[in-house]
Amino acid sequence: MKKKSNATGPLPNAYPAHQLPSLYDVTPALLERIGAKAVAIDLDNTAVRDSSYRVPARTLEWIASMRSAGVPVAIISNTYLHRGWYLSRKMGKLPFIALANKPNDKPIRCMAKRLGVPVSALAMVGDQLFADVLAANRAGAISVWTAPIAAEKRIPWYFRRLREKERLFMRDYARQSSIA
Repeated sequence: MKKKSNATGPLPNAYPAHQLPSLYDVTPALLERIGAKAVAIDLDNTAVRDSSYRVPARTLEWIASMRSAGVPVAIISNTYLHRGWYLSRKMGKLPFIALANKPNDKPIRCMAKRLGVPVSALAMVGDQLFADVLAANRAGAISVWTAPIAAEKRIPWYFRRLREKERLFMRDYARQSSIA
């Protein structure tokens, strides 16, 4: 007999602690309110466009605002090492972990330690439920889910399916947990 999937089923930890329209809605005041002392960001479609080497001016301004408020910022991405290093440098030499293999939670725990904060005080901001949010929740960090910057150009059929699964997961989770 096939067990019916529900919120306590195979991916209970994919529900985000917080949802925001974009990375730019994460402010030092918000981080303080949710108990975060540091923030880790995903790259693709959270801080930069999918597969891009260009950092939007708005992302650089956001990083500067975090730094001026004394909030450490880091990158945790599934991107390859050279791109992670390059974008880290373009963003002001942010600490980074590339090839993170999210939803693996070890990179989240490692980055919290590297930043000198408890993992429970690290906010992980990303656009993917089943990678960024799931990794943060598994590690015990604060998960912040944002809408993607743009539709993915790399492997578009895969990401259309992924976004549909995320939409269905959120709808089903909301219905089963009485969240409207």
